[in-house]
Amino acid sequence: MLKNDRLYKTALYVVLTVVGLLVLLPLYWMVVSSLKSQLEILSIPPRFVPTRMLWENYGMFLENFPFFRLISNSLIVAGLTTAISVVVASMTGYGLVKFRSRLTKLFFILLLSSAMVPPVVKVLPLYVQMVKIGLNDTLVGVIIPFYVSVFGIFFIRQYCQSIPDDLIEAARVEGVPEFQLFFRIIFPIIKPALASLAVLKFLMTWNDFFWPLIMLSTPKKMTLQVGIAIILDPEYPINYGMLMAGATLAIVPIVLLFIVFQRQIVKSVATTGMKA
Repeated sequence: MLKNDRLYKTALYVVLTVVGLLVLLPLYWMVVSSLKSQLEILSIPPRFVPTRMLWENYGMFLENFPFFRLISNSLIVAGLTTAISVVVASMTGYGLVKFRSRLTKLFFILLLSSAMVPPVVKVLPLYVQMVKIGLNDTLVGVIIPFYVSVFGIFFIRQYCQSIPDDLIEAARVEGVPEFQLFFRIIFPIIKPALASLAVLKFLMTWNDFFWPLIMLSTPKKMTLQVGIAIILDPEYPINYGMLMAGATLAIVPIVLLFIVFQRQIVKSVATTGMKA
């Protein structure tokens, strides 16, 4: 029995290691390519280690590209979307659990049903609405359609199911208004889930490319991911070293964010999954 357990664990570790290396390979190739010359990047067979570190690619990217303006646009979009989404998800998720009625059940079913609609199907109606109210080619137009997160509401709803009803009833008996009850009692309890949701939402919004690409046409208003795509202009030869340097700089904030909060994210997601 012990021998079988060891074989199973060894096989599991080997599989996880191989999968991990496969996942990290594109990231490694991107970082390494950002330090190569154009000739070395296009060489066959490919070289996994650059013969000489060309840090000039980063200098060229920062010199020829409005990196800091675009990263500030991405921070504004991701930050505001995350903040609004967390507030909306916390209140809605709590309300669905603690204010039980046929209406809340129907609302929850409709909410989950909306998540089954492919995002691509929603793009045209959303874009038409943004144009009608004059929010196309604005950062506000990028933020508004995605501040309500079905995943976020479901995430907080599952977490709120662990809050005892007696605690809420005791606060109501003491005459605590619902608004104060939520922010003084419920909010501190669900802080770990809110923090995890905030990080996950920030990562998803930061990496979003399709919607900002459709909504934004002015280069100065573009997010970082859309702005980097401008480098791929077919009218000009592509400098792959500079492109990879830009892509590497673009992922630095989210990699740091994930490294700092990874333990909390994994713990909260696992806990919420068990409560589901």
